[in-house]
Amino acid sequence: MKGLVLASVVGVWVWLVPLSAALAAPLGVHLEWSRPPGSTCPVKSVVESDVEDALGHQVFAPVAGAELRVHGDVDDSSSGVRVRLEARSVRGQVLGTRELQAPAGECAGLRSDIALVLTLLVEGTARVTPASPPLRIGVGAWGGLIVQTLPRLTWGLGPALTLDVGAYVQLRADAAYWLPVAIETTSGIRAALHAGSVALRVCPRIEGDEQSTLLLRLCVGAQLGALFAWQSRPEVPAPQVRMLSQALLELRGGLRVGDVGRLELSVGPTVALHRPSIVSVRSDDSRVVLFRPPSFGWIVALAFML
Repeated sequence: MKGLVLASVVGVWVWLVPLSAALAAPLGVHLEWSRPPGSTCPVKSVVESDVEDALGHQVFAPVAGAELRVHGDVDDSSSGVRVRLEARSVRGQVLGTRELQAPAGECAGLRSDIALVLTLLVEGTARVTPASPPLRIGVGAWGGLIVQTLPRLTWGLGPALTLDVGAYVQLRADAAYWLPVAIETTSGIRAALHAGSVALRVCPRIEGDEQSTLLLRLCVGAQLGALFAWQSRPEVPAPQVRMLSQALLELRGGLRVGDVGRLELSVGPTVALHRPSIVSVRSDDSRVVLFRPPSFGWIVALAFML
């Protein structure tokens, strides 16, 4: 057993060298421990307690708050005991693996070795100088409905761009063209309203991560754009253009589609920051308000991001 412990220490340090280079930030560790019923291997709470007792502080965190995921799988059979440990980053990158062995029925003797592997991993990670958070750019397309920005609900579509700053915060930019909506007053004035917009959002993660099947974000931002009114009766030579601005609040859920990308559905209210009026001038120089956006509305969107 002493030879096994020595081999474990050497193997752990060899494993920690590439791990330390890859994990350049203080981490919380989430341990997933798979142990068959009746095994003499320690249970998850004992493993975590051994490591935290050795380090003198709390190490393990819930999955939502962890930057390092360690999965331990115990195979305890009549042919022998194998304990396989695999470490992954928050984005699912495999950072290293380690396997410990013992004769059949002697898994309890690996308790100190398991604690040693995890303790050296946490200590080695904590000594590394923090680095800048990773950046990841995503591109995609989206389409959706906007309600009460134009006289009736209408469809919009356009490109989308995301920038992930670290593991928790995403910056998002969307551009959109909103399909025209026709209006006609009781006095016979007829016009078609179009809109174009660019939206900027900050979307912190509230549940899941990039490797989870379901990922939830809460987005806050603003949408800037323009309303175009083409009056067809009585006909006018040029369209009216009015600037538009809205505040956005959205709950965004993402569903992973294999290894290709993520399908995202979002819904939330809009609040008008500027409410321009579209007017028509009659032949007697009197003015008629054709449309003014209400103070509140809704936006529902579906996007596919790579």
